[in-house]
Amino acid sequence: MDNQGATGRFAALADPVRLATVEVLSRGPCSAGELARHASVSPSVMSRHLRTLQEAGLVTDSRDPHDARRRVFTLRDEGLVAARAWMDQVQAQWNEQLAAFRAHVEAPSRRRPGQ
Repeated sequence: MDNQGATGRFAALADPVRLATVEVLSRGPCSAGELARHASVSPSVMSRHLRTLQEAGLVTDSRDPHDARRRVFTLRDEGLVAARAWMDQVQAQWNEQLAAFRAHVEAPSRRRPGQ
């Protein structure tokens, strides 16, 4: 995942309402109205949060087959997998840096006589 995608995903998750929305959706699909009630925000405010999450690639929506006016939101696996892959890449780079530092500190030429 490129830094642009990572930035967008993590910026979207930085907002407490959007983070809570993702947590609710992790338990299953919900309508926009249900999500607004859960977050104690107006439907228009929730709509803006959901748009941000969609643009970041974290959620998707579909129309309820029984009521075309009702949109049902779900998490997008691809968006979450991409965010996790980016975090794994950063963790691997960090681990390499720590290992190199440790090797440098523990190198025999760095030890004082008598150790």
